[in-house]
Amino acid sequence: TAAFHELLREHPSAAVQYDLALEQAPDDPDVLRRSARFFAQRGDRARAIANLRKLDDAGRAGPDELLLLAQCYARAGEPDAALAVARRLIDGSAPPQAVAWLGGYLYQLDQAPEAQEVLGLLHSLGLPEAQRLRLTAAALLDAGRADDAEALLAEAIDADPQDADARRMLIDLALARGDADAALALDAMGWLTGLEPAVRRFTPDPSTRGVVRELLGDAERRAAATAALAALADEELSADPQAQRAALRRLAKQYAYVWPVVKLAVLYELAADRPVMAGELLNRAAELFPDNPEPLQISINALMASNQWAQAMTAAERLRDIDPSARGWADLQLATAQIELGLASRAIETLRPYVREAIDDPAAHADVIAVYAAALRADGREEDAQRFLEAVSPAPGAAPAR
Repeated sequence: TAAFHELLREHPSAAVQYDLALEQAPDDPDVLRRSARFFAQRGDRARAIANLRKLDDAGRAGPDELLLLAQCYARAGEPDAALAVARRLIDGSAPPQAVAWLGGYLYQLDQAPEAQEVLGLLHSLGLPEAQRLRLTAAALLDAGRADDAEALLAEAIDADPQDADARRMLIDLALARGDADAALALDAMGWLTGLEPAVRRFTPDPSTRGVVRELLGDAERRAAATAALAALADEELSADPQAQRAALRRLAKQYAYVWPVVKLAVLYELAADRPVMAGELLNRAAELFPDNPEPLQISINALMASNQWAQAMTAAERLRDIDPSARGWADLQLATAQIELGLASRAIETLRPYVREAIDDPAAHADVIAVYAAALRADGREEDAQRFLEAVSPAPGAAPAR
């Protein structure tokens, strides 16, 4: 452990620090815990899982490490492994955070009865009412049930007006839907104090809303958001778009780990038709946030707009790997790039899993229909393209083709 702390002092790169620490002390529990958290935050799930399993195999993994292991498995698309670890944790000490996470994850997996059963355990843990409500709300948020979560958070604040976490979550929900007035009215803790004009001005705009939400974060995130909002509000900078973009780029580099600030700089560069500068920021973001699909999604749109089809294809393939929920959109962009690169037969195979859905519900799959037909034509299969288009455009009153 002493050697580990010495390495932390000597090396400026955190990644190098942990690599060296693991090389010198590969079985040290402190090194394994710290490095696992670092790798998980960076999105390097494989290394995080490897270190956490080492801790678990040695009997040195506590509840926090086991919960992180379950979460890493979930993000890696391994639900069986995630559930096995989480259920083992629940069957043991049943820490409230783990119970809430498992409940939310089960909802995500469409296993509502078990999710409700798991969340019911929160009643038996003797928690303060506000904490129980907050944790249940967090599970519902994970499951995409924002309205239900918001109602529970309001109950949590009624039960304990000093529950800062519940209040922060409720304010964040208000900001997320663009309601600056509601967010400011809820701010009894002073997170937004002194920044009311910026909150009111920039919350309604989706391109700047994410930066406002960072005001609720830790000290670094607050500092990054405050500086970015100041750059946006500065009248002198606003009169000089080039200087404003330069200021935002500097902030993106200074606060490289605060994605909404980096994203803001990217969007300003793209709006100014400067794809190269935006690409540099996006490439760095993809390295720092390998688990975050948004930099890749923005990159794909920018690359396709500038006809950089090979790079767009690579980015779309990467997006499919890191975000299963975005697979449909990624496959559509992938197929489009494949057609442009003369790979029509591959585009047909890419979209084949969506053809049945497109035939059954053409209105909801117009993009798939257009690209799949274009792929068939690009592959020299005009008659197949015509038959497909007829299948998704049946005569009035006719049943969908089967």
